[in-house]
Amino acid sequence: MNLKITTAALLIGALFSAGTALADCPGPFVRDMKRSYDNAKAAESQGKREDALFFYHGAEGSVCENNNPYEADAAKRAAPLALELGAAAEKRGDFDKARLLYEAGGHFGLADRALMASLRTEALEPRAYASGKEHFRNRTAS
Repeated sequence: MNLKITTAALLIGALFSAGTALADCPGPFVRDMKRSYDNAKAAESQGKREDALFFYHGAEGSVCENNNPYEADAAKRAAPLALELGAAAEKRGDFDKARLLYEAGGHFGLADRALMASLRTEALEPRAYASGKEHFRNRTAS
């Protein structure tokens, strides 16, 4: 009997000390988006434009709370960075990098074009076919 009371007391104590939890949502939360957005602004002010682009991309998206107050501004800032950085990567012939940069900025048509250019350079490689197929499979699943 004493063991049951002790176990119940420990269980109740654990429930009270656990705090608030959103059991049906593992994240991300608004605080995560704020952190990513702040990191993006800091990276951009330091001239780390590529880092800033990926941090802005990280600040976009759904959150467990009702809305993401950073999403729209992050998307507006990421789009021109992606155009500039993606075009520079294409000019260097780094089509894989260009694809990643364009996608981070929401320029999916340009990302697809960069992927196709990359695949053309490795047309006889089986992994190139698999990579292209996976890319477009992921695009339709989103």
